Amino acid sequence: MDWFVGQKVVCVNGKFPAHFYEWGDHVPVEGETYTIRWMGELPNGLTGVVGLGFLLVEIVNPSFGKNCEVAFHHSRFRPLCAEGTGAGEIIREAELAEAMS
Repeated sequence: MDWFVGQKVVCVNGKFPAHFYEWGDHVPVEGETYTIRWMGELPNGLTGVVGLGFLLVEIVNPSFGKNCEVAFHHSRFRPLCAEGTGAGEIIREAELAEAMS
């Protein structure tokens, strides 16, 4: 999937472990829309596995450690397809229309 700064995304996983709050005060809420303000590869704070992380326009957490703000893993989000539709709904509708014709 292609992600980009400025892209609107929807949170699809807003469940965070209690220890997350050692790093940040605010988390994305499932079903809410956000805007990517930064993205980059970062190690997971627990596993050390490197993955794609996002910082969001709508959420700014205080810095921790080496002047870093906690980022959110890309798997917690899906691109926003259009106003009022969930991610992927437009594609599914087009596939259904094609199958019925």
